[in-house]
Amino acid sequence: MAQNKLITNKEVFKNGWNSLYTESFHYPAAYEISEHSHEFMEIGVTLDGTARHTSGSSSRLLSPGSVYLIAPMQSHSLQASSRWHVQNIYLLPKALARHFPPDLKQFLTLAGSPLMENKMFCQLTGQNLKAAGSLLESYSGYSPTASSSMDAFQYHCMIALLYIICDTFKSANPSISFQADDRVLTIVRLIERHLSLPSSELTSLISSGLSLHPQSLNRLIKRDLGISLNQFILESKLENSCGMLLEGVPITNVAMALGFYDHSHYNKYFLKYFGITPSEYRKKYRLSTDSIHP
Repeated sequence: MAQNKLITNKEVFKNGWNSLYTESFHYPAAYEISEHSHEFMEIGVTLDGTARHTSGSSSRLLSPGSVYLIAPMQSHSLQASSRWHVQNIYLLPKALARHFPPDLKQFLTLAGSPLMENKMFCQLTGQNLKAAGSLLESYSGYSPTASSSMDAFQYHCMIALLYIICDTFKSANPSISFQADDRVLTIVRLIERHLSLPSSELTSLISSGLSLHPQSLNRLIKRDLGISLNQFILESKLENSCGMLLEGVPITNVAMALGFYDHSHYNKYFLKYFGITPSEYRKKYRLSTDSIHP
């Protein structure tokens, strides 16, 4: 097996979406996708043909309607058994818009936790596969230069598709709880509501609100979400800053609004995380705010 390749966030952003993107692939029989991982979440929906999906010690044959979810930094490989058509959906759950359905956002956040590794697999019913195909056909019927109303329609096609996948996962896995520790959900909500605070102040606010020492908070987040509390706060700030950049907010104001010490600190962390500077990101991926907001 070839060395594990890491696919970074910036390789998704090249397509122009802020935190949610989909693309379709057609592979010939015997085509192999070597082991790799991503900084983002990937959901793969097999629309036609068959392939072998391997992640860790888990190996499954994919057929039409098969759905797998690969969490950030989880590695996997694929090999087409026949001509294989797969629809990939890429997500940055922490950066999904605030009006994004909260129940769906919670599912996606928990589904990407280490506790769910190699468990996120399901099979769409024939009816749901047909519905998914119709949504994707409608989604792909518009060009990237379509009007803002058409872009909003595409956005809602993705929401509907994600709901089909979410409901299927839950129905297929009744023994798995998609309800996180209430304290973890409280932490995530507090972070969403107080991103304007510096990270240290936000940690203190959470610690006070839950009457838990920061080390205990860190263990909770690490257990359910796989990263430290400080890293989760930083990534939440960076991913949410993308929307502000695309709306034209001055970079200095973005840094201040999200509690960074100054413009240079924000610039440094953004560059390290996304591979480009905030100004480069805005210049390259500027979208009308109407295009993804209903």
